[in-house]
Amino acid sequence: RGVDTAQRAAAPWHALPHFTAPEFNWQAILIIVPEAIAAVESPPAHVATPAPDVKPAAVPLPVPAPAARAEAKPKVEVKTEPKPKARRAAPSPRPRAAPAKKQMPSCTAIKREYDRMSFTERMAAYRRASADEIAYGRRCLGM
Repeated sequence: RGVDTAQRAAAPWHALPHFTAPEFNWQAILIIVPEAIAAVESPPAHVATPAPDVKPAAVPLPVPAPAARAEAKPKVEVKTEPKPKARRAAPSPRPRAAPAKKQMPSCTAIKREYDRMSFTERMAAYRRASADEIAYGRRCLGM
């Protein structure tokens, strides 16, 4: 005697589930409406946080007896490594001379180069340029 699988074999392989439309039940609606109104009327900040003058009650923690405390804490040796000796700070490097300012091309040369370049080449040049070069180029191009 085994499991009868004839119904499973006869069932269609692909089928849509049975869909139902929602039904309105006035009794259920009348039960839920007051709760929804109460939730809308009370802001969550008043519900979630206590008043500022209310302090939490102090709950005393149980303290074990002295004999129990001695038994509860076994002595454990902790080995610590010695602290490394403080090193002297390295001498500060000699101040370097400020780099010479880059010679900027003339505004005529900048306009000629700008007209010759494609958009992609302009964007690549913009990424390579410093803030001073960008400001000078904008002044020359009237931007």
